[in-house]
Amino acid sequence: MTVVCLVANSISKDTRVIKVANAVKESGRDICVVGLQDNSQTCASEISNTGIKYFRLPWRSSAYQHIANLTRWFGLAVLVLCIAIYELNLINERVLIYLIFMPLALWLILRVSNKFTAIAKKYEQSTENSLTKEKERLKSKASLNGSLSKKGLNLNRIVAIFSNAKAVLMQVLIARYRDRAFVDFVVKLNPCIVHCHDITTLHAGVIIKKKTGAKLIYDAHEYYEGSAGLSPTRKNLFKLIHLKCCYFVDTFFVVNKSIACLYKKEYKKFVDPIVIMNAVNIPPFSEYDGRLHKAAGVSSDKKIILFQGGYSKFRGLDKLIDCACYFPDDWVLVLMGWGMLESSLREQVESYSRELGREIAVRFIPAAPQEDLMLWTQGAEVGVILYENNGINHKYCTPNKLWEFPAAGVPIIVSPRVEMEAIVNKYEHGVVIKEPFDHVELNKVIYTIIENKEVYKKNCLKFMKENSWDLYKNTIQHEYNLLCH
Repeated sequence: MTVVCLVANSISKDTRVIKVANAVKESGRDICVVGLQDNSQTCASEISNTGIKYFRLPWRSSAYQHIANLTRWFGLAVLVLCIAIYELNLINERVLIYLIFMPLALWLILRVSNKFTAIAKKYEQSTENSLTKEKERLKSKASLNGSLSKKGLNLNRIVAIFSNAKAVLMQVLIARYRDRAFVDFVVKLNPCIVHCHDITTLHAGVIIKKKTGAKLIYDAHEYYEGSAGLSPTRKNLFKLIHLKCCYFVDTFFVVNKSIACLYKKEYKKFVDPIVIMNAVNIPPFSEYDGRLHKAAGVSSDKKIILFQGGYSKFRGLDKLIDCACYFPDDWVLVLMGWGMLESSLREQVESYSRELGREIAVRFIPAAPQEDLMLWTQGAEVGVILYENNGINHKYCTPNKLWEFPAAGVPIIVSPRVEMEAIVNKYEHGVVIKEPFDHVELNKVIYTIIENKEVYKKNCLKFMKENSWDLYKNTIQHEYNLLCH
């Protein structure tokens, strides 16, 4: 009885996916996780330390090559149409043909299709060498924009309209090829259950269900239509996917009660959501070995204020760095993670250091391996989760960090988001900071926690005992048993 989990990332850093897969395996089922290769993880397959098979599909190279071919054929069609119009004298304005349609056709055939071919080759090369492409793409785009500017072409409005249309088309095409990669691979496994993590795998899961008769579990890690910084286009695409796929979902997992209510209100055809929170278990006790301080390059007497996770927008990271300029000498802000914002955050730190004439107390270190995360986290005095009030999803968020910090005995500071505020106020294992806040308010809150750390640590233990992963693991196993009977 094979269970397949689908996830549109490289698996290794997705703690929820790994925890769910382990819970399913512990129930005695054969399970594998199918993800996608990226620039940081190009290993096509491996076996986890718990014996679960991970497969990563190298889908992007072929996807972009297909898009390049489509663009080339479309350009040829436009070119043939231009010639037909001219030869049949359907339009006498030759200028219209020569200055607009033919250049458009040639641009599609040569410039755009070659660009996608180049991207495809880069992804193919990255599979072998783990090379990145984003900086080169942005540099190329900046160079193109610069050349247009030098020629004095005021095309901002046209470019904006074209960019929006291209973005929509690209999202649709990429989703199609990503789905095709999932379907082609998973159908051969003939699963009895397909567990779709995130909305990006849901449509593929529906296709697999139709082809194999498998039961379908949809695991929504957030409320996607309310994601921070979401464009109207992507919001509508997410709604369309949910409206199209909700009829086929047999079991529906969500991360908290607030988000369950949002889905029930918006989509009447979904089955009732089941709450599986992003909890963890209390790890076996071990003395802190100094690894966090060592990696950050600071002495053991420094008090670390820790952020861990992805460097994404609207997580208050720039605000944290602002406040770190005013930290006492024995405090240091450590950002342990990864993400596209890293370069801009580093530039912010360097800018402040030049402006103040001294090095400010901020350190960047790579994300810790998930299996060792608690050994790193316990080196902190305080953990910070300062998600901004940007979008419905942030308003009701309950991220992994809400459990990872107290599991390591580290009190937390959270922003006043609905679910986080309720949890922290109930268990008093941290402080909810008022907004807007400045460095004075943040420093005051950190002082409060440090001075009463033993009380907060005791409350961390109480929270973990009443909200461990074992509670939700049992729920997952129960729902699987129901699907299989």
